[in-house]
Amino acid sequence: MKTQFIAAMTLGLSTATANAAGLDRSGQSITDVFAVGTVAKFSFGATDARVSGAGVPDVGQGFGTNSASYKTDFGDRVSFALIWDQPFGANTSYAQDPAASAFGGTRASVDTNAITGVANYRFDGGFSVHGGLRVQQAEGGVTLNGLAFGPVAGYNLDLARDTSVGWLAGVAYEKTDIALRVSLTYNSEIDHSFASIDSIAGAVTTNVTTPESWNLAFQTGIAKDTLLFGSIRYANYDDFIVPAAGLGGLNLASLDSATTFSLGIGRKFTDTWSGAVILGYEDGGSDNLVSPLAPTNGFASLGLAATYTKDNMKITTGVRYTDLGDAIASTTGASVPFNGNSAVSAGVSVAFSF
Repeated sequence: MKTQFIAAMTLGLSTATANAAGLDRSGQSITDVFAVGTVAKFSFGATDARVSGAGVPDVGQGFGTNSASYKTDFGDRVSFALIWDQPFGANTSYAQDPAASAFGGTRASVDTNAITGVANYRFDGGFSVHGGLRVQQAEGGVTLNGLAFGPVAGYNLDLARDTSVGWLAGVAYEKTDIALRVSLTYNSEIDHSFASIDSIAGAVTTNVTTPESWNLAFQTGIAKDTLLFGSIRYANYDDFIVPAAGLGGLNLASLDSATTFSLGIGRKFTDTWSGAVILGYEDGGSDNLVSPLAPTNGFASLGLAATYTKDNMKITTGVRYTDLGDAIASTTGASVPFNGNSAVSAGVSVAFSF
């Protein structure tokens, strides 16, 4: 069994889907550093989210999530990968009717891009260590509007683009004869200082910290040409605060930390075709009161992927249906239930081996 035949499948899905944990989108995977040989990969995805509440039309906005990577080896022990992804994001917008609804005109947007350089050093016996730096660019904005916000309705905060640096480190174990690999990676917090325009305070500096996280990823052969794979990701949002200077430092975005699980089975049918089924889950917890800026709570998902291999090229397509957990968007001024919501994602990944 070739250990890498499933890699394109998992990437093809991950780049097309948004995780429900806070702002998570890409999952910050560094799996490409374990690919065999020199590989260049390009991935494109899109998600259509349907998020509506009682008397509130769809507030979910469609978005794309793209990535690219290049991996190569330096001798027998050292591998290096350069990865571009869009790790965090938000797209929420309530219909522009602030005079007649609780949250009308409220919106939130976050866009990020990150370039990660990660090196892996292999020891004898299957163990390896990896680490590197991540350069992250972020920008966004928040508007509070509607009857629920009372005297602060109309408040707006725009965060200008900022670039900052974080790091990652981890360990892995591989046993290639059974396609076994287990890796654990820590991703550091990244501190951003945004030059901001506050609709009340004017020009200010807004300090925001994107979350630290732990990624545990695994794969193992369970039969001929059959692979079991999955991941556990914990994202810690305890230090994620978006302070509003014009509102006395009020935090505009309080998000819960969360653990996200995925489990899949991949099967190589021929030298040309492979397929996979992937399940995803995140427990929303017992408290379903959430911010109007992120009105869902946990999720369950089902994904399908297929990979076509020809010479040095792999093309993977993936689709995923996500059942978004019910929640109550709440402020001191109003509570609105959001039930029965979902998202559909699709993605394609093209990889070239040299």
